[in-house]
Amino acid sequence: MMAWLFGLLQLAVLVALIVWVVRALRPGIGPGGDDPQSLRRVVLYGGLLISVVAVAVGLSRLLLATLPQDLIVGERTDELALGVALTAVFVPAGLLLWRAVRRGLRADASERGTPAWALYVVLATVGSLLVAVVNAVWFGDLLVGIGDLTAEPAAVALVALVVWSAHVWLSRHPTLAPTSELSRLTMIAGSAIGLVTSAIGLGGLLQVGLEALYDVAVPAALLTRDAELLGHSAVLVVIGAPVWSWYWWRQARHGPADTLWLAYVLLIGVLGGLATAVTAAGYGLWTTLTWWLGDPEAATAATHFTALVPALAAATVGLGAWWLHRHALDTLDSGTRTEPERAYDHLAAGVGLVTAAGGVTITVAAALETLVSGATAGTGLSARELLLLALTLLLVGAPVWWHFWYRVQRYVRAAPAAEVGSPSRRVYLVLLFGATGLTAVISLAVIAFVLLRDLLQGDLELAVLTQLRVAIGLVVTAGTLSGYHLAVQREDRSLAPLTPELEHVREVLLVSPDGHSLATAVATETGARVRSLHRLDTPHLDVDPHLIGEAVRSVHHRRVLVTIDDDGQVHVTPYEPQ
Repeated sequence: MMAWLFGLLQLAVLVALIVWVVRALRPGIGPGGDDPQSLRRVVLYGGLLISVVAVAVGLSRLLLATLPQDLIVGERTDELALGVALTAVFVPAGLLLWRAVRRGLRADASERGTPAWALYVVLATVGSLLVAVVNAVWFGDLLVGIGDLTAEPAAVALVALVVWSAHVWLSRHPTLAPTSELSRLTMIAGSAIGLVTSAIGLGGLLQVGLEALYDVAVPAALLTRDAELLGHSAVLVVIGAPVWSWYWWRQARHGPADTLWLAYVLLIGVLGGLATAVTAAGYGLWTTLTWWLGDPEAATAATHFTALVPALAAATVGLGAWWLHRHALDTLDSGTRTEPERAYDHLAAGVGLVTAAGGVTITVAAALETLVSGATAGTGLSARELLLLALTLLLVGAPVWWHFWYRVQRYVRAAPAAEVGSPSRRVYLVLLFGATGLTAVISLAVIAFVLLRDLLQGDLELAVLTQLRVAIGLVVTAGTLSGYHLAVQREDRSLAPLTPELEHVREVLLVSPDGHSLATAVATETGARVRSLHRLDTPHLDVDPHLIGEAVRSVHHRRVLVTIDDDGQVHVTPYEPQ
């Protein structure tokens, strides 16, 4: 139980270190600046977060102390002592801090727009949600017979749910809710937690159902369905699906397509779903090829192909997640090709390329292994099975890469200026060229080291190729990919030369009488990072974000200041921080 106290102590030390580092690295802090306010927020909100965690731990211990002894792991006196100590100390401290926080929020409306307040609400809400989900799943497993029944996960989940509910109420309060864009991170993180939890559970349920169908279709398989898998998967779906529905389906799905929204859709939904489907499909294809062309361990086809059942379940769930979130991108109403669409195409092409590149690397390694010894490659797989694995990766990855890359290149030929200058394409090419080039260089260094070592020791033989088979495969694959993407970058520069005058706006400082809501719309319109200052000397104006977007795009500079006159006129001024 003392681990909770040590965890709280570590968190307090971390907050103190943050304050100290900020003061040490920013010597300009003085009584007349904004930095003391920032430090006050760190201490105030950090202390409140520590108090909330401590009170939650204390209440869960007190709740456990009231239950029968056979439902508790440990001594009742330990639970009672820890619960009383934490609540007695941190409840008064938390109430005092909350009183100060509430007074500050109501006295100054701009305090609600600070990132510090939004970060506190996000950490408290997402943290309590994650604790509640993990412990609820744990307790659900206990209820369906997985492990010995104990009340601890139920008590922790119940208290965490109360903390989560309180902060959900706080995030919707008309005078206390944070207004910073950072507060949207709660919906995105909650959507991700719900999606991953429910997807794993749905995959398990689907696997059990497919095993039952496989039993009927192939009676000789004699599958033994795992009752624990069925129960655990059902628990995951029952808990994860409502979380995902609450955060994504009811809230985030209808929100603005800002950076956080796109990060969830593209990285968690689209990329995660597509990568899962490709991996599962590759495993299923390799299982099939191994039976027909390799050396299967199973005596009968019915037993061998039981491995297809979990692969099919994973592929189905992955494709479902991909389709749902790909459809969310389609709902972005735009008459032209948007940056999220470009990001989607490049991410999908990257998944296929990495998969196919693995196939090329394994092909080279297996060929070298066969050339030298023809034995196993130290992985438990014969050279033939390695070649089948390589063929599988190529058959799965190459079509995916070709489909999406051909589509990207077709858009480049149709509108080179827009496509070549897009951030998605630049990041894609730079990352691939850099990552593959670095991989090739490191692999070359490894090859040189091994060859020189054996040469100096007088042990240089042909068998050294067995040790270097992976490094040589990486050099061939990564070197080829690096050279290809370098050539693509050069071709892009010839199609649409980039000049400093055509630099895209990356940061917007917006000064307006409607800072927060207008800033969100401008961020969506321009794709730039928008910071807003709320003007108090100008009445509210309805300004079209599209007009601001056009004005910002007309200025080719990294940072711009946007101001709005009393009559609604938009002024854009480039600037550089000093």
